Amino acid sequence: METVDLTDIERRPQRYWNMDGLPELMMGVLWIVWGGAWLLGERIPRGGVYNAFWMFVPALLALSGFAVVWATRALKARITFPRAGYVAWQPPTRSARLGAAAVTQHAPHYLALAGVAVALGIALGARGAGWESANWLFVLIGAASAVVGAARLALFLRSHPRPVESA
Repeated sequence: METVDLTDIERRPQRYWNMDGLPELMMGVLWIVWGGAWLLGERIPRGGVYNAFWMFVPALLALSGFAVVWATRALKARITFPRAGYVAWQPPTRSARLGAAAVTQHAPHYLALAGVAVALGIALGARGAGWESANWLFVLIGAASAVVGAARLALFLRSHPRPVESA
């Protein structure tokens, strides 16, 4: 008789949520938008447009976090779930959110992205450009995350073709 690994079954929903790269891709796009918005805002000449920009854009950026959660779920429903199935999962525990969980979930790309973030932070901090460096850090970390997410999504789509509907 075959033994069932209950720990593997317990971790499967978390692995499925992260297997397609969509969370990294969407977070990367969000960071690019945030950093780009701040960089754009600093280049607008002072006056009415500048004041309007800084009145509305920060609120829109705050709401963009909710939009990304909605978009990620919608894309998963359209792309991931038809290919890999859907498993209802419980919210992750505190320990699952820690960096060590990335290793136990076989997700070293999170650690690599953290290393990229540290390297970019050091490089941009050495430039001494103040807040502009922080905004560029958002853009560049977002680009790195989006590239990793897009690559993982491409691998997922290649290994999980959409099932053919029977008539």
